Amino acid sequence: MTAIYLLTVTPVPLQFFTTRLANNPSVSDLFSGNEFPWALSLPDLDTITEVLTSPVRFLHYAKQRITVERAAFSVHGDDMDLLGRYLAGHLGTDSPQFGGYDSVMIGGLSGSVDEFIWKKHEQGLTVEPPHPPTSPEFEALLADVVATRCLGATDCAMVLINRSGNARRRLLDGIADVKARVRKTGKMQRLTAILEEGKLGVSFLALKSSTDPKNLARQLEVYAVTQKYAERCPTWVVLAADVFSSRHVDLCMFLTGAWQEDADLERLAARLIPTRSRNRVG
Repeated sequence: MTAIYLLTVTPVPLQFFTTRLANNPSVSDLFSGNEFPWALSLPDLDTITEVLTSPVRFLHYAKQRITVERAAFSVHGDDMDLLGRYLAGHLGTDSPQFGGYDSVMIGGLSGSVDEFIWKKHEQGLTVEPPHPPTSPEFEALLADVVATRCLGATDCAMVLINRSGNARRRLLDGIADVKARVRKTGKMQRLTAILEEGKLGVSFLALKSSTDPKNLARQLEVYAVTQKYAERCPTWVVLAADVFSSRHVDLCMFLTGAWQEDADLERLAARLIPTRSRNRVG
């Protein structure tokens, strides 16, 4: 378990009162340290789970939605408008566009959500819910990561969602290129990207594991631990796939923690990763 998101649900909509509890001085004494929960009505929760159909997307939205409660300024708006802002690409309140404001009203952004709910429930149509601006291929990658059911799979998916559109495209292209090189050479191939000024590493490896199915898991763990140590990254995400698999990813691992000197890992890194080629991606 890496995070807990506190959500308080009301049976009926309370509109702006629950959109941001931090706006209301009358309840400020109930919560210490500006740690206000995400307050949501049951009907709005139902709508959000209809729109954000995967648990990872729901958790990613929840993480951004909770930051609204911690903004340095008052935020006014309906929860459906906040969901619409998320679907438009970004819900976070750390954008420079909010600089210098004491109070912000967010409205008129729920059109895609309203249309989806109306067509589905009022007209009885089978329609796809609105979704954030991302490619079907990237969504398939996320689904494959979660489907591995590896410990940390959700964290791996959350890290990938937070990458820019350019970084997502480069990762997908890199995965395809690595698999092509394995098919050509018959040997294991890898790619590594260092992000966020050295605070995050993302790597992918592929090999032919048909003769030894457990080899992929062994290589995944060895290179995940060794590369995180060698690059001194606090957080590392590693993805792995058999080259003949129909999935983008078959296994994954999420590692986090401060770097500590280790003689055994130093020797292993010197042998497996003699040169460090950093591919920085936004």
